[in-house]
Amino acid sequence: MTIYYILVAAILLLNYARRKHAISDKAFCQIVCFLFVLITGLRHNSVGSDTTGYYLAYQRVRNLSVSAVLDSRDVGYYLFEWVLAHLGLPFEVLTTLAAAMFYIPAFVLIYRYSKNHGISCLVLMAFNFFQFSMTGIRQVFAIGFSILFFLEVFNEKPHWIRAFLFIAIGTAMHRSCLAALLYIPVRMLSEKKWTNAILLVLLPITYILRTRITAFTGFFEAIGFDLEEFEGSGGGLTTYLVLLLLFVWGVLFTRRRKENDNSVQPNYLTLTGLSALLQPLVMVNSIFFRIVWYFSLYLSVYIPSLVDSSRVTPRSRVIIEVALYIGLLFMYFSITISSAHVTPYHFFWQGA
Repeated sequence: MTIYYILVAAILLLNYARRKHAISDKAFCQIVCFLFVLITGLRHNSVGSDTTGYYLAYQRVRNLSVSAVLDSRDVGYYLFEWVLAHLGLPFEVLTTLAAAMFYIPAFVLIYRYSKNHGISCLVLMAFNFFQFSMTGIRQVFAIGFSILFFLEVFNEKPHWIRAFLFIAIGTAMHRSCLAALLYIPVRMLSEKKWTNAILLVLLPITYILRTRITAFTGFFEAIGFDLEEFEGSGGGLTTYLVLLLLFVWGVLFTRRRKENDNSVQPNYLTLTGLSALLQPLVMVNSIFFRIVWYFSLYLSVYIPSLVDSSRVTPRSRVIIEVALYIGLLFMYFSITISSAHVTPYHFFWQGA
């Protein structure tokens, strides 16, 4: 686990230097993004729950014909994998490209919109996004394209052709990317006063009806979900309570845009509400985290905004920020770090 301690220490030191203006926000994001890509992309194939399976599939794909690849679900990913394999490139090229496709858009998002870049990085780690980037490859590509779609959709003047090209490529990589199409109604409705009020009303309803909702397996399988049985982890409930707290805090205890420039952005507030709305499905069937993450990923920007916009005194805001750093570090080192079989860590040249 030494590599993870080094990464966290580097983030904290670089963030301190950034806040002292020793390095720029852009330099901070570039350096930390490079570290994330390096660690994620150059991991040994034993690091990550699904990495070994992807590695073995990469060795087998060399023997497949193009027609067999084109018949695959998530054809975009398998065709891309087939091309890399037939070029004779090692598996680490695929994992590094997946890491870059995820982290470069993620850090563009953080650079442009985060109020605290250090907290944003710790959110990625504490809320399991860092771990997932070291196990899933298809959806890692898809989430990267969904972030590009988000950045385009929420642009002042969206380029819709480019936006839908991103969503098309992402969906070809993993069909779950279709969930990102909800960014469009979020753009249209997040500024409405009643939007988050409706989400608050719906929260207990989806919690109560979560089993019935997940019973519609035919619909979910049609859009690309291979449903699995939930294995009884309590993580679904814990995450739900955290998302619920963050959403309610944003609705009740933060400034609105018209009141102050230091305000919580409505789009991130609504995305957090959607995350809380959908999280009960994970408690019934763990595979639904694949949907939730298209919305909860933006906690990396929302949580720093939440601290910055809370209706508290400056001194209280400092206390909240310190408590947040401690809480995120505790979440990561006591809970998240051991998930997804990412420990012990080895680079690909070290062996298992």
